[in-house]
Amino acid sequence: MDYQSDLREYLCPLPLIMAKQTLTKLARGDRLTLLMNHSTALQDMELLCEQQNCSLTLLENTDAHLKLRIQKLSDGNPA
Repeated sequence: MDYQSDLREYLCPLPLIMAKQTLTKLARGDRLTLLMNHSTALQDMELLCEQQNCSLTLLENTDAHLKLRIQKLSDGNPA
């Protein structure tokens, strides 16, 4: 299933926290597209995806926002 969340109005660390909460609810194969401002570091999202066993794809990187697609690779945390 595909989900989308616009987090551009929030400052770090809220987008990271909100993304983490959403990722814990996703099933394997689900995809989450996030719109974020640049206050949330891309490196932080990469680390979160690694911890949550998700893939991360950068779809857009403009002066106004980042657009990311996260896909849950498996249920639970990696070993």
